Amino acid sequence: MFDPVPPAANTAPPPIVHHAPGIKVTGRPRVTTPAPIEQPAAPPMKVPGIIASHTNLYIPTGHAGTTMLTWDGGEDHPYAEVWIKVGDGDETFVIEQGKGTLKVDVEKGKTYLYILTDAGKRLATVTVTSRK
Repeated sequence: MFDPVPPAANTAPPPIVHHAPGIKVTGRPRVTTPAPIEQPAAPPMKVPGIIASHTNLYIPTGHAGTTMLTWDGGEDHPYAEVWIKVGDGDETFVIEQGKGTLKVDVEKGKTYLYILTDAGKRLATVTVTSRK
């Protein structure tokens, strides 16, 4: 016949082992990802207004740049339009939307003027430049 094994009388929990900070149990250093560099917060947007998340960009060679436009025409301008002027070029229509956010591409060495308008009247502008 089979006799069951009785439980141990004084079973203690396993000991707690403390390790030096930054060292895994394996003994290898813990790899951490550096925190991203905080960008200063954009000032509150006046309404009607348009702002860009980054207005002065450094774009490394071979990379593309982007910035986030945010605009609000306010209650008096529900059909506001966003236009763009690159360097000395002509103004080009981007979008008709009274309020919104749009990610836009930025090329190295160019200056962009984003214009918020309604019925042909300028409500606000923001300039975005990229350094060579």
